[in-house]
Amino acid sequence: GVRRAQVLLAEAEIASKRRELAYEVDQASTQMMASRAKLSVGRNLAKLNTEIVDFMRPLVERGEASPLDVTQVELTGRSLQQKLASLENAERQQALRLARLLGIDPKQTVRIKRGLQLPLTRPAPAPLSDEQLFRRRPDHLMNLAQHDVAGAEALLDHAERWEAIALKVFVVRDQSVDEPDGLDTNTFTGIGVSIPLPLRQRNENAIEQARIDIEAAEKSRSAREFHIRSEYEAALLAARDAHSLALEASGTVIELAEKNLAEFRATYEQGLASLLQVQRAQEQLLELHNASLDFVESYHLAEALLRFVTSNYPGLDLTSAASAK
Repeated sequence: GVRRAQVLLAEAEIASKRRELAYEVDQASTQMMASRAKLSVGRNLAKLNTEIVDFMRPLVERGEASPLDVTQVELTGRSLQQKLASLENAERQQALRLARLLGIDPKQTVRIKRGLQLPLTRPAPAPLSDEQLFRRRPDHLMNLAQHDVAGAEALLDHAERWEAIALKVFVVRDQSVDEPDGLDTNTFTGIGVSIPLPLRQRNENAIEQARIDIEAAEKSRSAREFHIRSEYEAALLAARDAHSLALEASGTVIELAEKNLAEFRATYEQGLASLLQVQRAQEQLLELHNASLDFVESYHLAEALLRFVTSNYPGLDLTSAASAK
């Protein structure tokens, strides 16, 4: 009936809100982990820059290096500190947002067990059939429940229309004088039908509206199913592509940049390389690390979107509601 359909609709709406919240938490935690990873890289490079300054100061005192070189390295260090401050602010804002989503004290430190790691081989879950996908999606179940509500309301309107036709059994006793026998009493039994006028205006509008609602729900259901299938295929392809790009950006190129910086630093200490070469190698390493982390973050966000599209969240069980459809 209408009541049951409305209950199922309410359950689907609650599940849909939980799904949206889970996706927001997934996104926020990924973005926060990416900021923390970039902070770690930046702090390591800032420490390395400080070591270069400490190495150069005795050289300046002995007249073996120019004070301008020390100043240049110190300016590079300040630039790194400014970038770190910006990242720290972003990470704080992301942590506050995540705490708000989780409903915990903003002062409480948010720790996430899973890191921003990149698997060498992307996990490949079994593809979902249309039926499996639709049964997982609360927005699709909402569409079905809305269809049921419209159908139940149409039946109710039809029932009320017929209830407006009053059916009654009546017994009439009629007294009359029938000569020559005198006073006589006649009893009549019959069925009376009371049809209120105008009947059409009373429920016809509601019935017509219910019919329109049913047709609209049917069209919405077809459009929703096509959208869900297309969304799933696009999210699956995006996750695959993002993994390939992240893997390429995080491969041997980072190792090569780290080796390059170490070699330039060693040769600089031996007087065989310039400070400019060391700084450029340091900048390249920072750029490559950040680019790599951007690709890894994009991959994890793509996986988060795929989880959202497939409603792949622990505790979001819609099997019973889907079965009731």
